Amino acid sequence: MRLQKHLSRNVGNKTYYKHVIVVPSKLVEELNWKDEQELKGSIKNKKLVIEED
Repeated sequence: MRLQKHLSRNVGNKTYYKHVIVVPSKLVEELNWKDEQELKGSIKNKKLVIEED
């Protein structure tokens, strides 16, 4: 997996970014996740947990 930083927008002198986690297709298929599916994230014991919404 990889964390990527993408430019979101520039407003005046301020630059805003969003971060994207790239999940390998094999994991997405194992989880039966679909494109555009809503997911929710939380932090538990200093780990990122991503679950179906």
